[in-house]
Amino acid sequence: GTFIQFLYEATSAFGTVGLTLDLTTHLNWFGKLIILLTMYVGRVGVLTIALAFAKKQISAGKNIKYPEDKILVG
Repeated sequence: GTFIQFLYEATSAFGTVGLTLDLTTHLNWFGKLIILLTMYVGRVGVLTIALAFAKKQISAGKNIKYPEDKILVG
């Protein structure tokens, strides 16, 4: 296949739309692994995965503020 055909396969895998040119059978194990990871990232979402691996963590209770107000009843 040409570069454009493999780019189409990768884009289709990222979009998880199910469209294919049946080029996956011509890929070696590493190419299939890349397609698999591309499908996973496309399904879960780039932002979700980035936040899951982010090292900055918010300490529990430190940034939580509860609203306070005087409520009139009656």
